[in-house]
Amino acid sequence: MSGPQLLSLPGSFLTPPATLPVAIDYPAALALRQMALVQDELPKYLLAPEISALLHYVPDLHRKMLLATLWNTGARINEALALTRGDFSLAPPYPFVQLATLKQRTEKATRTAGRVPAGSQVHSLVPLSDTQYVSQLQMMVATLKIPLERRNKRTGRMEKARIWGITDRTVRTWLNEAVEAAAADGVTFSVPVTPHTFRHSWGQFGYRKLLYVKVIFCTSELW
Repeated sequence: MSGPQLLSLPGSFLTPPATLPVAIDYPAALALRQMALVQDELPKYLLAPEISALLHYVPDLHRKMLLATLWNTGARINEALALTRGDFSLAPPYPFVQLATLKQRTEKATRTAGRVPAGSQVHSLVPLSDTQYVSQLQMMVATLKIPLERRNKRTGRMEKARIWGITDRTVRTWLNEAVEAAAADGVTFSVPVTPHTFRHSWGQFGYRKLLYVKVIFCTSELW
């Protein structure tokens, strides 16, 4: 078939490939990625079909949705692991997630006099354009009965419940197991797969779709 190839949307390992609003020139995307591999300082990323292949080897929905969240939001691993149900607004037509960004908070403290006020938080608002991802996230929360709050066993106080109550080391173990399972089937990846690989992949996928990947930065004082 001639002409640009249409890639699936992020997270579409759950459904047949969907048609994008713009055509993706897959051979060109592959060529650009090969160029990036030559320079060690350039970010290493996976293409959308590779992400779908990797997620195929993740054995359960809870694990899969964490990795799909990294892919759909570009979140750093510490930002994703800090997410609670309250950080997501999944109502149509414009669902989004707000990521608490430690890096921005630190940079702001450096740029301005004094310290950041206690309790203030800098967030990135990231649109969630993949309806299948949103649907599967809602299903996971309902199936696993993930609460809005949990009681802290040490303090006895109610606190916002993290969706994924694990460490980044556990995430890396999950990724390694998926890569090994893929390798057993003869499926290999051209770059090392780490949690940060998803962030680079998200940025490149957005660029290839000719969409802006900028997010809205806001402070708790404004929102």
